[in-house]
Amino acid sequence: MQGQYGPNVAFGNQPGHVAVNTQAIKGARAGCAEPGDHHVGFDTAGHITFGGYSSYFIAAADENNQAAWRKYDQNRTVLYIEDNTKPNKPTELSVTPWRAPCKHCGGKTYLGDDLITIRARVTDPDGDQMRPYWTVNGGAYYGGVVGSWALATSKLDVRGKPDHTPYTWSVAAVDAHAGPTAAGPSFVIDRQASRKAATVGSDLYPADNRWHGGVGAPGRFTFTPNYEDGEVRDVDHFRYGWDDGAPYKVDATVLGGSASVLLTPPGDGPRDLYVYAVDRAGRLGPVTRHHFYVRAGNGPLAQWSFEGNARDSAFLGDRHGTLEGGTSYTPGFRRDQTEELIAAGDERQTAGRSRQ
Repeated sequence: MQGQYGPNVAFGNQPGHVAVNTQAIKGARAGCAEPGDHHVGFDTAGHITFGGYSSYFIAAADENNQAAWRKYDQNRTVLYIEDNTKPNKPTELSVTPWRAPCKHCGGKTYLGDDLITIRARVTDPDGDQMRPYWTVNGGAYYGGVVGSWALATSKLDVRGKPDHTPYTWSVAAVDAHAGPTAAGPSFVIDRQASRKAATVGSDLYPADNRWHGGVGAPGRFTFTPNYEDGEVRDVDHFRYGWDDGAPYKVDATVLGGSASVLLTPPGDGPRDLYVYAVDRAGRLGPVTRHHFYVRAGNGPLAQWSFEGNARDSAFLGDRHGTLEGGTSYTPGFRRDQTEELIAAGDERQTAGRSRQ
């Protein structure tokens, strides 16, 4: 029954009502197919007024049908109540694996894994067993039966789902009744890493098979994504280092853009800088190995003394020149120990010594 209760409520003067259930009840009189007592009951789940009054009555489906009349034993007609509190709102909702939103993720978490597990802890004030009721992107389903305080899980297989598909999800615990619903953290799937390796350039240490810079001399290195036609431009940052573990990180200036760092090579000789482009889901693209040569010492990169030739006399210098035209070499001046200029071929006597 629904409505207000008072002294005027009677069988012929009832508040409004809705049907809970309909059953076929066998006759009890002699001559019926199965004479004798028969038990009948109705489950009122879903028809309880929480915080108010609930009342029930049994009537014929068609009260104008005399054949539907039944006599019930009033002394054995009872309302049986099983006290059951609704489950609590789930807590500790989480997603595994999980990563914090990147710099250029717009506050969203991007995941690049094939299988993603969602979790929630479910509890019930009565300690009853429950089933988690999951809703993922609008689709709902029950999980297996778990006890109170259990950490319920559901595994999502996102293989074959389009990249950049957003996921939202929620869960409620259900025993005889459903408890409140709790929403879990949303995420976006992105399983395609950068297809091509990033390009690496340097102002002081280009990869040109020549000797550059020197020990302790820093150079600027620039990392640039290398996209295929139609590829989503979603590089968020780069990882780099002097081994292929690339432990260092630098953010791109904008989503899909480049980045630069000032680095000092760890020593002279041949050196390798390893660089990966990383997308919003943390997936690494192919590695770039930037191979270059660092000079020992810090003298001039190139030096031409013009001592009768045009050879590069700097350490490891190989930028040799070639004389063209009517060139010739003529001895010039040199500076003696007294810092006096002496013309070549001029012999002077100073302090009993002869110098040329």
